[in-house]
Amino acid sequence: MNLHLCIDDKFHQGFIRHQKTYAPDSHNDYYVVGTARRKQGTPEDQEVTRISIAGMKKILRSSGMKRYRQVLFHSLPGRFRKHLLPFIPADMPVTWIFYGYEYYHRRAVIREYLGTATRAYYDSMQNPQYYQLKFQRVLDILRREDDQYQKDLQRIDRFAHWNPAEYHMIRDRYDLTHMEYAPFAMGQKIHKNVPDLRHRDLLFGHSGAVTVNHLDGIKALSEELIAGYDRIIIPFSYGANKRYEALVRKAARNKMGDKALFLHRFLNRQSYFNVLSRVKLAWMPQMRGMGGGNLLYCLQNHIPIVLPEESGFYRYYTGQGFRVFSMKDHQHKAPVLHDEEKRRNQELLYQNFGLDTIAEQYRRLVGR
Repeated sequence: MNLHLCIDDKFHQGFIRHQKTYAPDSHNDYYVVGTARRKQGTPEDQEVTRISIAGMKKILRSSGMKRYRQVLFHSLPGRFRKHLLPFIPADMPVTWIFYGYEYYHRRAVIREYLGTATRAYYDSMQNPQYYQLKFQRVLDILRREDDQYQKDLQRIDRFAHWNPAEYHMIRDRYDLTHMEYAPFAMGQKIHKNVPDLRHRDLLFGHSGAVTVNHLDGIKALSEELIAGYDRIIIPFSYGANKRYEALVRKAARNKMGDKALFLHRFLNRQSYFNVLSRVKLAWMPQMRGMGGGNLLYCLQNHIPIVLPEESGFYRYYTGQGFRVFSMKDHQHKAPVLHDEEKRRNQELLYQNFGLDTIAEQYRRLVGR
């Protein structure tokens, strides 16, 4: 029996569907911790128990924990690390399914993944959290937060993620020599679209998170490149404060004019794919691993991807042999995927993210 802990039921839904398909003989209990009870809709929702931090802590301390063979954290936010991780029985293996935000948005880390212009905003009084962040950083120093973070992570036995570079980064940074790597991708089927040949749109980023580095990406996008596209689609449906959004909107309007189209409303999967069917280039300024589903979609549908060379995604994909493009080399000209590069990308996509690969990863993660 596996015990799964998560902060948001939307992450559990996809995992449960794939677990039933790929590892149907495994037994799993799913908990959303710290989330208010809501109406349960999908069959996957019916299998999820919503519980408070205090309630989960009681379960972890109880004799009932003997029926579980491992605990899996679907992301490891600070409140889980501080209030739940210490109460798991010492002899029980713990797996961290890494999402990224729980590490890259830590106050001790986030600035390393911001471009020059975005970091200037983050460190200025334009950021509505400026004084709060300064105060919290002082508290982090007084509480020796980074030392405690390293100590807490010693309790993690397995790091589950599709990019081994992120495992090695965290393992080496915090001297986690005992922590094993479990290759794992969540397994959403990569949608294959019928391209809309009447339009030429450019996809800019994937969300409103500050780590997308919108300001740096806008600065790097040349007027010549902008002129070759009908619209610049900028998803902004989650992850931003209003001050940052207004700043990005102003910078985009000044550079792109009426071509800038902000997606403020969260679109369902099919509606979003319909928008992406018009995209002929993906301009992705993020340096951290994020928006992976968007990049897989672009690879599947032969849409060229442009990334900063210092991006973890750029290093991963080029290291695996995929053809993606450097932002430094393509500020003024649109990259082109040749037929052989498209074929190679498809082969590598199947090898790394195909259904057979995903199925085996699920079996290893939760199977006996």
